[in-house]
Amino acid sequence: MNEKQREEVALAKFQVIAPILNKDFPDASQQAYYERLSQEPLKRVDGSEWRVKPGGIRDWVYLYRKYGFDGLKPKVRTETSTKRLTDDQKQRLIALKEERPRRTVTNLYHYLSENGELNPQTVSLSTVQRFMRQQNEQYRWRSPEDRRSFEMAHANDMWQIDTSYGPYLYDEKGKNPKRLYIIAAIDDASRLIVGQGLFLEDTAIHVQEVLKQAMKRYGLPKKIFVDNGSPYKNKQLALILAQLGIDLIHARVRSGASKAKIERTFRTLKDDWMPAIDYKEFESLTAFNDSLTDYIRQKNIKDHRSLGQSPWQRFREDQMHIRRKSEEAIEQAFLHTKEYRVDKTGIVKLKGKEIEVGYAYIGQRVTLKYTTDLSRFYLYEKDQLHPVEPVDKISNSQIKRKQYRMTEGGIK
Repeated sequence: MNEKQREEVALAKFQVIAPILNKDFPDASQQAYYERLSQEPLKRVDGSEWRVKPGGIRDWVYLYRKYGFDGLKPKVRTETSTKRLTDDQKQRLIALKEERPRRTVTNLYHYLSENGELNPQTVSLSTVQRFMRQQNEQYRWRSPEDRRSFEMAHANDMWQIDTSYGPYLYDEKGKNPKRLYIIAAIDDASRLIVGQGLFLEDTAIHVQEVLKQAMKRYGLPKKIFVDNGSPYKNKQLALILAQLGIDLIHARVRSGASKAKIERTFRTLKDDWMPAIDYKEFESLTAFNDSLTDYIRQKNIKDHRSLGQSPWQRFREDQMHIRRKSEEAIEQAFLHTKEYRVDKTGIVKLKGKEIEVGYAYIGQRVTLKYTTDLSRFYLYEKDQLHPVEPVDKISNSQIKRKQYRMTEGGIK
């Protein structure tokens, strides 16, 4: 299984457990949620269906909380992996489960590993899970009911982001108008506009740029609510948010009412900001964005009618609930990922650029991560990032190469 396939499997698992991680499942308890999902087929990223038992979903939650997104990826099998349980280990597992039926399979696995009765290098958690599933239903453990409210109570519980038509950008002669697109994100609880931008195109990269800057400034939301357009429904965005532990939720088709807050924001921009500016006075896209940023800044500190205070004041009340990550971690999560085959010169061709990964990878498929502006590139190997650079042909031409000559005894 290559890295792309491992990521697709991990993404499918994350989409299942996201409501548990964000405490937003609609069922009476976590166990009820697990049971319901086990009764209906789940969809992988490629659209194929599969089924999983409640214990399997519970294990995914454990792995994500302990190891992050990488914990959901299938393990890479090695030549030395036996993946088998001995008879003694099987008897020990059953005995421990009979002694305390509420123990989870994951708990049993780690208990035997810590006591030296099981080697995690040769016996995987999935092997133990598979064995226990084959046993009587009496070995199943059920968690107590966990009831909670589903209302967005705090800042960053959920953001909404969408795109709308904006003003026109004219050339220096005041002609040839070009339609601009507004991409904006709003926090559901506080109504704070956390991100915005004007662009010549409505693309996935621009959506990701708005989200990246918003997260650096305001922290990470638990969920992001989007529509079904291609800038919002793509694998890269899903992978980015999964790595940050953010649940991506798509609105139902033709369900405009579900995006009421962000739609109201666009209406305010069109009724208040756009009529007050002269499009032809703006000489560049940067100038347009500066004007929009100033307007949003003022709007965020004005009292909101339904809140009785400003969005910024409401947002600040929930600082203790806001999850943050370093700018470096956010930058890494927003790197794009794709597999490429290395040619016979140790080079990968990526979006018109030639990236030098080295002769050791000739003929192999490698995973590259890169910034959307193509300024930085990384070789992704064994869950580690290794910087790589575009080919410098001038420097390469100046490298002294070893000379060979033919002799009677062979090549010297």
